[in-house]
Amino acid sequence: MYNRKRVIKEGKVTKVGRKYVYVKFSYFESKFDIQNDYKEVRDYGTFPKLYFSIEEARNDYEREYLLGRICSFSCSMPIVKSISLDDLRTACNCLKIENNFGEDWETVQK
Repeated sequence: MYNRKRVIKEGKVTKVGRKYVYVKFSYFESKFDIQNDYKEVRDYGTFPKLYFSIEEARNDYEREYLLGRICSFSCSMPIVKSISLDDLRTACNCLKIENNFGEDWETVQK
């Protein structure tokens, strides 16, 4: 699930409208759909998500990482999706699942 390096890019919010939030990164501007969980509006490829802090992004990705690790033991995804990040960390500790989350992170400053 996490084969490639995760990169967090910091940007500056330039405009907030009724439907979109515009964010300026070093050389380009992107727009994110407020009504679609702040996902970037694109015609193709992956759809990055806008987070309002580095910690929020890391917590969201760690949650997905831990869900993947726990569900590799075979479980029902709809039930597991509602579990909090702290509970997932506890479950990994109890199951002695190694949590290597964050080893392949890079934060890009403005």
